[in-house]
Amino acid sequence: MNDLPQALVTNPNLSDWVKFDKVGMVVRVHTGKVELGQGITTAIALIAAEELDLRLDQVEVLTGSTNSGPNELMTVGSMSIEGSGGAVRQVTAELRLLLLQRASVVLDADIINLKVEEGLVKDSRSNRSISYWDLNTNFEGLIVTGEVSVKPPSQYQLVGGTTTRLDLTKKVSGGVAFLQDEITTETL
Repeated sequence: MNDLPQALVTNPNLSDWVKFDKVGMVVRVHTGKVELGQGITTAIALIAAEELDLRLDQVEVLTGSTNSGPNELMTVGSMSIEGSGGAVRQVTAELRLLLLQRASVVLDADIINLKVEEGLVKDSRSNRSISYWDLNTNFEGLIVTGEVSVKPPSQYQLVGGTTTRLDLTKKVSGGVAFLQDEITTETL
């Protein structure tokens, strides 16, 4: 087993990190880290989109809720990308392989002939396809193995390109951009 980020050692369940929303056709990535102005929301979305072969707008990042996601303790010390980003990268790489394995059965295709674009898995030989959301996306009880390789940077399509930070509009318009913005008199 590869050395896993500490966040995966303490939160090894794949289903704690990622959920597929068939209605909204998005992937929800959960992280215990919070947006404090460092751009973690955008970075985590880019990492997940890259590994799963999705567009950035197909990924939603939910931060800081340990009720629905992993408990990653504190967001401190400039460690969010190393810890949470590394964890999300490994989790999404493993989920991509699991989804390709499931698609190969449904499409009756060899996994090496499958290509993914924007969440659509296509068999290059038969031209048949199925989306991630039409596959079994229940990963309850499955834990991260660390045995699946993440994409090499040479295959990146999004990371390293030009991306507008997902949190900027809310910051500029006075919306809820930070955890402390969500605190209301009802939650006190």
